Amino acid sequence: MSDYDAVWFREVLDAMQDMVLVKGEHSKLLWANRAFRDFYGMSESQLRDIVDAPHSNPDNTLQYVIDDQRVFDSGTHLNIASEEITGKDRQVIDAHTVKSPIHSDDGKVVRSVGVSRRIKLDAAEHRALPHNDAKLFAAPLTRLTRNFPSPLILLDVRGRILNSSPSWQAEFGAYDESPNLFFFEQYPLLVALKDLVSKAAKDAAPQHRRMELTDSESEQRFFNVAISQWAFPDGTIGGVSIVANEVTALVNFSESLSKANDELNQFAYRASHDLRSPLISISRLSAFLKEDIEEGNTEEVIKNLDRVDQLVSRLDRTVRDVLDLHRSGHADYNKSQPFEFVSLANKVRENLDWLFEDSGCELGVESDLDHPIAGHETRFQKILENLVSNSVKYRNTERDQCRVTVRCTRQSDKLLVEVVDNGLGIPEEYHTDVMGMFKRFHPHSAEGTGLGLAIVKKHVEALKGEITFETSDDGTTFRVTVPVKELM
Repeated sequence: MSDYDAVWFREVLDAMQDMVLVKGEHSKLLWANRAFRDFYGMSESQLRDIVDAPHSNPDNTLQYVIDDQRVFDSGTHLNIASEEITGKDRQVIDAHTVKSPIHSDDGKVVRSVGVSRRIKLDAAEHRALPHNDAKLFAAPLTRLTRNFPSPLILLDVRGRILNSSPSWQAEFGAYDESPNLFFFEQYPLLVALKDLVSKAAKDAAPQHRRMELTDSESEQRFFNVAISQWAFPDGTIGGVSIVANEVTALVNFSESLSKANDELNQFAYRASHDLRSPLISISRLSAFLKEDIEEGNTEEVIKNLDRVDQLVSRLDRTVRDVLDLHRSGHADYNKSQPFEFVSLANKVRENLDWLFEDSGCELGVESDLDHPIAGHETRFQKILENLVSNSVKYRNTERDQCRVTVRCTRQSDKLLVEVVDNGLGIPEEYHTDVMGMFKRFHPHSAEGTGLGLAIVKKHVEALKGEITFETSDDGTTFRVTVPVKELM
């Protein structure tokens, strides 16, 4: 046996008319005999370490890879009664191929060897393992995935990508098609699915998960992911399919619905309290009025009537603010003509003239805009009226002069509106819930419904903007930023 070296075995294999092919892991070609090299029109060095020749049918190449993997995974022979092989001139032949595992001393499959013999089509009619039946599953993958409406990707049992739908590549990124492209190397952001993919490959039950991703614009997106096994016609597990449907809109809607429900519960509780409180007081005063009238106490009657009038006014303010809060979400507020910011600020001053007269406050208006704001005038008016009236109501009476400044500036792609005062400021314990409903920060300084800032928040959100504030003993500054594209 010592005379039979590697050269001797090469000469024997090269003398065969059958095509012999040796492959390593990942379907990499290691060696082919002369019959195979001649048919492919490639040298031994050109064949080494490739998966298949570039002139081969991609669907056939995919099937070769799947078959190779079955041999490596099972450690047994695979008898393929008929398969297509494409030669150097794109000549297609049918061949009967047997693929066999080559084991190491410890029993591990380290290589595979395939022997292919050209046959006539009718010679393949009687076979134990109908390879073309398997190809009925594997070869049409391109057609299947191309027409699949959702993001879909198919993997083999090793986690290599077999095929994917156009919507998958559009959603998660395209890739260079290669039979040895591993899923988690191509899509590292989806590594959270690794355990689920492994479990699905072993368990017939489909696996489901809600997956959260952050896209290139730092936006959170959500997907419902379903991972299921797929199998060959003989029942052998071929790999898994992954379907990922985006449900970001549904998740956001669910969250907003839950938030709205919480707000509604809070609103119902506080509104009922704020509406019933003056009614109870009026009922009690009515009893006092009866007594005063019976006793002829005119002076007390007049005082109690004044109290009733104040309570009715308070009730009326609460009802009007509740209606304003409700209407702030209506699309009707979006309908308006372009307007000048300075003119709107002066209009707000006129509407609140009684408040400025009683308080002696001064209002300053500043703007660097050189063109009108296109629409949403009513929303801006409600924002300014509530912020400015709060600044005047909660002024610091110990200061020599109450000052409120309204400022509007363009900052890149945003419009900034500021309302600055030198009032009492907002106590620290209320900082986390400034925009809540029925929140009164200085109940002994001025009367209010506690809905003003909640109304402001609703209008700002409708403009797709943000509202922030800074406060101290020197006063408070509210800042409203709105995307320019919403206004210009």
